[in-house]
Amino acid sequence: MKRFAPLALVLLFAACSEFTGADTTDQVGTYNISSINGAALPFTLTDDTASFMQEVMEGSVTLNADRSFIDHTTFRNTEDGTESTSELVVQGRYLRSKNTVTFQGNDGSYYAGQLHGTILTIFRGSNLEVAYTR
Repeated sequence: MKRFAPLALVLLFAACSEFTGADTTDQVGTYNISSINGAALPFTLTDDTASFMQEVMEGSVTLNADRSFIDHTTFRNTEDGTESTSELVVQGRYLRSKNTVTFQGNDGSYYAGQLHGTILTIFRGSNLEVAYTR
């Protein structure tokens, strides 16, 4: 009986761990930005000066089964009346615990979100709530 005690403890820990659902893959897929702070795209991020404005035009987050992710955002920048586009791509690893998804970018960034069905909401800084839909 003593030799089964360690196995029983491992099984009990696994059953009680908050990461028990971590092996699920129902989160896997590509989520596209549907709104930022409840507003449709394009969404103006900065217009602090009359000479520069930055808008989010589109974006997506892809969650892979191996717990890697790619976060891609396209911006329109207008400076002194001249438009250009830029992109921000962050790759890294994510962890899902129940409905919470935490992201650790290879660039050192760290952010979190909530997953409810096909809606992924990521909180960026203190004032941006970005909703993605799969």
